[in-house]
Amino acid sequence: MITEKLKKKFLRSYFLYPAILDHCKRCKSESIPEVNLFQKQIPKIIHYCWFGRSPDTELKIKCMESWTKYCPDYELRLWNEDSFCMDEYPFARQALEDKKWAYVSDVARLHSLYYEGGIYMDTDVEVFQPIGRFLEEDFFSGYESKRKIPTAIMGSKAGNSYLGKLLLWYIGKNYHQGFYDVPNVKIISKFTERFYNVTLGGEEFSVEDDGDKAHFYPETYFCRPMKGSTEAYSKHHFTGSWKE
Repeated sequence: MITEKLKKKFLRSYFLYPAILDHCKRCKSESIPEVNLFQKQIPKIIHYCWFGRSPDTELKIKCMESWTKYCPDYELRLWNEDSFCMDEYPFARQALEDKKWAYVSDVARLHSLYYEGGIYMDTDVEVFQPIGRFLEEDFFSGYESKRKIPTAIMGSKAGNSYLGKLLLWYIGKNYHQGFYDVPNVKIISKFTERFYNVTLGGEEFSVEDDGDKAHFYPETYFCRPMKGSTEAYSKHHFTGSWKE
């Protein structure tokens, strides 16, 4: 008997891995969207998503209070049904129609950073200390586990080449064509390994693309902090809304 879990695993393998290879080819032959916005550093903007118009949760309130505590001079920018234009992204529009809010935010977070720059945070990311030291990066993220790059917190200047290739994945992509129920953490991790010829193993590393750098930090920096560490900047509480 084929369980639902095995079915999903098969669909992910059947559709995703050939699509990753195709996307690598696309990134070599197709230009990323143009952004005419030069930024000397990552701007002090925290982007976040809240699709579905549900009431705020206690955890969301707690986490956002930590943002304003440790990033008091940052602008908070909300992306929802009213502020995110989905005309270029049928994937996001179809996910919204299916009430798969986390998959809509998968697109919105990349779009917001690529076109405006700033730091994106999921609403279950709690900040423990100022994060200004990372504003000098072109792009930064980290690990959420030994083999996975998170999207719960990441920052970028507008127009970063690495980020543009991630966003290109969703341009013209159809949510119902085998790509539902695939978290973008899996997509981004596999793409990064394949396109940049790196092996994810939990160690700090960086890649360079068309003069832009992308810097990835250990999981203890942003997702799974170690108690007492001076390099614990935030914690991802992993509420798992993408499963809903």
